[in-house]
Amino acid sequence: MLLRFMASRTLIAAAGLAVLINGADFSARAGGSHSEARALLQELPGRPPISPLESGLLNDAADGRWDEHSLFTAAQIASGVTTEAELLAAVLDFAALAGDLRAKLTPAQTAEQRAIATLAFLHRRLLSGGYDLAATELPHVFTSGRFNCVSATVLFNSLAAEVGLTVRALGMPQHTCSLLLDGDLRIRVEATCPDWFEARHRAGVVPSSITTHLGSSEDPPEVGVPISDVALVAMIYYNRGVDALRHNDFEQAITLNRLALALDPENSEAKGNLLSAINKRALELAAQRHFATAIELVEHGLMIDPNHSTLRQNRVFIDRARQHATDHASR
Repeated sequence: MLLRFMASRTLIAAAGLAVLINGADFSARAGGSHSEARALLQELPGRPPISPLESGLLNDAADGRWDEHSLFTAAQIASGVTTEAELLAAVLDFAALAGDLRAKLTPAQTAEQRAIATLAFLHRRLLSGGYDLAATELPHVFTSGRFNCVSATVLFNSLAAEVGLTVRALGMPQHTCSLLLDGDLRIRVEATCPDWFEARHRAGVVPSSITTHLGSSEDPPEVGVPISDVALVAMIYYNRGVDALRHNDFEQAITLNRLALALDPENSEAKGNLLSAINKRALELAAQRHFATAIELVEHGLMIDPNHSTLRQNRVFIDRARQHATDHASR
């Protein structure tokens, strides 16, 4: 798959966009042990296989960084793009945006000035539909202009990298934003806010020095800690999994949360949602008298968390329901 997609690089290079290769290692949280997490992608009963693009995505992320994908292309795949044609079209759209942005910048501008221009350009040209908590998937952002903190951060960081800025993502409870690195300074950027820099200056916020520390486990939650581009893309799968759970689509929730965990094994929320989806789907299957499949599913969940009390209880419940159904049928 990747070799076939790589054949499109000539066209991408002609567009002047370096979006397929992004190997920068920011030494941020990279998502833990990917080899262990890949075990979560063992086939479960009734699970459809992941797409070839997603398979390539997981292979590329095995070392905790993007080598054959950029943040933008990885995010498109995590958003649900399944064909190379769709992905190439998205890349070319992004190439046009990046080209227009570069044309508006000058070499004399400082990093902060380029970041200010990038954020304003992003909201003027793309993020024009307003904030929407559910607007995680990039194709929907391009068609509707609506965005949330994950999609806005992905797009700001992708554009910023195209104009020579050094950026990364910051993760915090229920939120993510960007971090601009400018020499010895770090400047937090809320990509969802079009006038973020103006608000900072009005409030007299002074960028902090990265020589003190550049994010650590001791940072207060509102500050956040740097996360890798792989972990940022995992947030897309996680958010999509939340939506699937909300709509009682437990099959889809299982798939999406497994993918989120394969990219970021440290995502405890994705693990919790995966186990919840497994439990609820198993109960659905048991209600439909598919007891063997339900038990197999619960047992896989217990492989992930042997101490999960609800799964342990429902393993007993489903087994008893199967035995009751067997006894009733034999009368």
